[in-house]
Amino acid sequence: MADTATSAFYVPGFMDLSKYRLERTEPGAAWDKVVEAAPEGTIFSLSAFVEEVDATPALWLCHKGNQFAGAVALAESREDPRRTVLAPHIIHGGIMTAPPAARQNPAQALAEQFRTTAACFAGLAERYSELRFATAPALADLRPVLWHNYGADGPKPALDLRYTSYLPLTPHAGTMEQSALYAGCNKSRRQALRYARDSGITVQASTDIDAFLDLYARTFARQGLEMAAGEADFLRRVCSRLAQEDRLRIFAALTPEGDLGSIVVFGLDAKRAYYLYGANEPELRNDHCGSMALFHALHSLAQEGVSETDLEGVNSPKRGYFKLSFGGDLRAYYRVSLVQG
Repeated sequence: MADTATSAFYVPGFMDLSKYRLERTEPGAAWDKVVEAAPEGTIFSLSAFVEEVDATPALWLCHKGNQFAGAVALAESREDPRRTVLAPHIIHGGIMTAPPAARQNPAQALAEQFRTTAACFAGLAERYSELRFATAPALADLRPVLWHNYGADGPKPALDLRYTSYLPLTPHAGTMEQSALYAGCNKSRRQALRYARDSGITVQASTDIDAFLDLYARTFARQGLEMAAGEADFLRRVCSRLAQEDRLRIFAALTPEGDLGSIVVFGLDAKRAYYLYGANEPELRNDHCGSMALFHALHSLAQEGVSETDLEGVNSPKRGYFKLSFGGDLRAYYRVSLVQG
């Protein structure tokens, strides 16, 4: 890759990217180890997701000389391999960096991550006429992307700001009201949880993917919407893959009469749990089943040893209010696009 040290805003030599190179790789166990180790790696870059989307997985390893420096997870258009797309249900992806070396201090680690991000983005810009991906929240330094073609002719990247919520989890053996999870909820959510418990709503773990898909489709129908073509098949495939790898957790809320009221679906990687999907029975949507399903799911995940969950998006008013009513910290991520020619 080219030496960009001639740019006036870089210290000479700092941006010598000539030793960096991108090499294409394939999904599989070796790739998944890379994703799990990278600070920016999430469940959405694992093989179970990238192999099931309606696009071609474009997975890249970045090396600095013979040393592993980072990786990139993209989805190529099947119609035009020079274009990458934002594949539905792939919430985070894009550039990942190697964990900092033990001998590096914070300043050195930040500089190396900066160069790796710059090298990856420059290499991708050479390969793709249209480049689109969504970052992970852990990729905090987007300056190498923002500064692509800085002070020069050529298209500039666009960054679309998005948010998700990260919620810490701690095991708890007491009553609901004594838990840190309950204490972190807002007043209306605590009231809904008490109502759900006192009215006899219960939650149980499930493995029934079909029940989830049926309820998911009816949730769309209630809103007058149709699921995208192939979406149900994708959800079945990815849930089945995650279940085979023991990465899937489904929780179902039941009314006192035993009727299904709500389902929430989580996925696990080595770092955290991810709220993947949720669905509510249209006729019972005001019975607080959804609140109890999510609360119980978070409690169960904490008991399992999960220390953090990504509630996967708070980018619409109602959905954002519901998820943030359980507490959590806002984390920014970006949808990056670069269109050339």
